[in-house]
Amino acid sequence: MNQDPLAKNKTTETQKIARWVGMVSQIDFYFPFFVFFYGLVLTFVLEIPFFLKLAQEKMPEYHAQFERHRQLAVISLYVGGLWSLQNLWFS
Repeated sequence: MNQDPLAKNKTTETQKIARWVGMVSQIDFYFPFFVFFYGLVLTFVLEIPFFLKLAQEKMPEYHAQFERHRQLAVISLYVGGLWSLQNLWFS
């Protein structure tokens, strides 16, 4: 039997689209966890005395940059945490 070459091409395109959608959905699932952990790590460095002293002594230029990102870290901590919980709840 003769197979239509266009039908095979359509199947291949459909598989490519399905893989792409699968990758996007995986990224969409894991992104809130990255946001949460960014906020968590920066908040730990800026709030826990041991890490704060270590950051001030060993990397003062980065500590100054972390201080400028303090508000972003707190927002990331809360938004990423809620968003991650939502992803876990609905999956």
